[in-house]
Amino acid sequence: ALAKSVDQNLALFSGTPILICWGEHDFVFNHRFYDEWRRRFPEAEAHRFADAGHYVLEDVPEKIVPLVQDFLQRHPL
Repeated sequence: ALAKSVDQNLALFSGTPILICWGEHDFVFNHRFYDEWRRRFPEAEAHRFADAGHYVLEDVPEKIVPLVQDFLQRHPL
């Protein structure tokens, strides 16, 4: 029931700016999860990192931090 509720409520984010930063060596979520996020949120800004895994922010902070800063400047809270 919880998974169905979460799945249904994802549509609430359809008008929200989304930044996806994906580590290609994620040991928890494989590329199918990334593909599903892209399918659900085609307008999302997405970046894949070949040199990162599940802890993408820890693996490549020098790449992620500028992207997040830029994203937040363009989409202030």
